[in-house]
Amino acid sequence: MIKKFAVQPSALTRWEDFRYVMEKLSFAQGRVLVRFPKSWSRALLDSLDVGDIERMKFVERLKKYKEDRMVSSRMPYDSSLDWITNAERSEPSAFDRIIVQEQKQRTANGVAFAPVGDVDEDFFETAREIRCMNNAENLTQAGAVFLHESSDAAIVDPYFRAGSPGYLSVLCRLAELALDAGKCKTFHVYTKSDYCAKDGGSNARDNFEKRLSRRSLSGFRVFFYFVDGTSSDQSFHARYLLTSKGGLRYDKGFDAPPEPQLVDISIIDKDLHAKLYSLYLEQTHEFSIADSWEWRF
Repeated sequence: MIKKFAVQPSALTRWEDFRYVMEKLSFAQGRVLVRFPKSWSRALLDSLDVGDIERMKFVERLKKYKEDRMVSSRMPYDSSLDWITNAERSEPSAFDRIIVQEQKQRTANGVAFAPVGDVDEDFFETAREIRCMNNAENLTQAGAVFLHESSDAAIVDPYFRAGSPGYLSVLCRLAELALDAGKCKTFHVYTKSDYCAKDGGSNARDNFEKRLSRRSLSGFRVFFYFVDGTSSDQSFHARYLLTSKGGLRYDKGFDAPPEPQLVDISIIDKDLHAKLYSLYLEQTHEFSIADSWEWRF
């Protein structure tokens, strides 16, 4: 759902190009820049032929952009080869679009390449909402980029039942995506007090561990909060996946039923994300928590 853009560092040495391309990117817009190679920012700065004052403009913007629109590539980079060759050798799923310094528009490895002077609104077009079947893979893959770049996440779903196979399969798949990058180690799950199992979640925890038995869960934590929805004026009905980088709204929640149906998933805008992050991950909410579980591994 989040499109990944790879940009040749030398393509953005003009301030006008740098600002135009970078302002098209952000988690909230559904477009991010992949740091390829890992030292992408340094490579860009090394490509500049500008004075100190102009250089500082680039430095300051890069500090800001690192937080809200850049992601790790997790792809090998051979420094003995040029940037374009490395991009061509990358996995087909590594990038959705590639911007280069000077080259005719073309497609390689199934990915569109375009010189920076030719990119326009159409090149950056991204759907901020998708419709898909609500199986576990679709429901979770939409948030993969967020989970790879954040240290914790919140699942907000008033109807989340940890003991239900459909909900548990989604939770397990989300955990797998988080473990892939090794950065996101903590999940917070908010649901209604109606779904607090009498066994304190022990059966659901056992099934969670069994499904992830081939993965190391060392240091991983899942906190469940069972909200008494009648005791607070704050709304608790929408379903979200929230991280420090951004979030998604799920119109039908996090259940993967035996017979999947079409559902909508949309990217949350920047201002709403900030409010929701404060409520659920910084826990400024005023919900009455009837009970809670803590899974530590």
